[in-house]
Amino acid sequence: TAPIVGAITQPTCTVATGSVQLSGLPLGNWTINPGAITGSGATTTINNLVAGTYNYTVTNADGCTSLASANVLINTQPPTPTAPIVGAITQPTCTVATGSVELSGLPLGNWTINPGAINGTGTSTTINNLLAGTYNYTVTNSDGCTSLPSANILINTQPPTPTSPIVGAITQPTCTVATGSVQLSGLPLGNWTINPGAITGSGSTTTINNLLAGTYNYTVTNADGCTSLPSANILINTQPPTPTAPIVGAITQPTCTVATGSVQLSGLPLGNWTINPGAITGSGATTTINNLLAGTYNYTVTNADGCTSLPSANILINTQPATPTAPIVGAITQPTCTVATGSVELSGLPLGNWTINPGAITGSGATTTINNLLAGTYNYTVTNADGCISLASANVLINTQPATPTAPIVGAITQPTCTVATGSVELSGLPLGNWTINPGAINGTGTSTTI
Repeated sequence: TAPIVGAITQPTCTVATGSVQLSGLPLGNWTINPGAITGSGATTTINNLVAGTYNYTVTNADGCTSLASANVLINTQPPTPTAPIVGAITQPTCTVATGSVELSGLPLGNWTINPGAINGTGTSTTINNLLAGTYNYTVTNSDGCTSLPSANILINTQPPTPTSPIVGAITQPTCTVATGSVQLSGLPLGNWTINPGAITGSGSTTTINNLLAGTYNYTVTNADGCTSLPSANILINTQPPTPTAPIVGAITQPTCTVATGSVQLSGLPLGNWTINPGAITGSGATTTINNLLAGTYNYTVTNADGCTSLPSANILINTQPATPTAPIVGAITQPTCTVATGSVELSGLPLGNWTINPGAITGSGATTTINNLLAGTYNYTVTNADGCISLASANVLINTQPATPTAPIVGAITQPTCTVATGSVELSGLPLGNWTINPGAINGTGTSTTI
């Protein structure tokens, strides 16, 4: 592009030529014409211009030539210079202890600025390295003409740079809070801004919240715009994982002989864990909880990081099924001469359906009679509808069926005679012990008799 015309220095009282500052020059080496001026950099100043009108082209390292710049008019030699015009004042900064001032309205050609015996050319200049204080300047052109003093220039004291924030208590993420925080102290007086985050505030301490896992360090910028060195590194850990709720597996209910149940839990976290209620500790993905009385349970698990799961599904442990009492032996019917078997009445049987053993006798109701019992000794248990078996009943003795005697054997028969109107008969084969012969209700003992 065409060079951009900047500051033009006109001739002074003692210098007949001026100069011009050109900017917007191409990268690399270039040649400015007229004048075959070679150089590099984005700006340059063309000096020693006699009164007249100029414009410039620039040819880059590739040999390409721009359009001409705007016209540059160099005036005829000026009279005694005016007082330097105070322009932009740059105050000391956090990192630079001195200030500067831009002076313009300087005479064309060479000049000397005092105090400081600062020599130069151009209509403006910047005086650097000014310590805190008040200054004013005169300019003397090359003809020896000196201007009146400029306006006063106040250079402030350098603003202080704050110290690095001091890292205090670090709060790490917890099982229920995904972010951490850090306390910073040693912050500067007045308003400040902490970065990263553009966090504004005041006071010597602050806490930075909502920090995701990672490494942080912080600078603080005070009200003067001065920024400290970074703080020490702050490590925010990853949020510890919360375990999933234990998975309810096989449930073992109380039995007739075991009053408690158990449950198998799976899906437990890696490492050591604690299951509650019960403060049951262990490790591994599964476990069985024993000795559970009747009731409803659910369980949480706390992992090695101290994070606790939601509760498991409900686990119902039933009441232990009741074991029936031993059957009560009631009336016993013994075998008779004509019935070879006996029977027994049992009472105190459980509610609902039951099974009596031996015999696998099924039924319901509080009493029953067991028939067809051969001679022998018996006792009975009863199993209720829950499958629980009682203790054995008292012994039940069924006697041997009493023997039926054989028919009397007819022996000698004595017939009536002329003088005796009745006869008699001898019977033998009579049973041992007492007996009664009918008809006649004849009582006796012995194996034979005569009727």
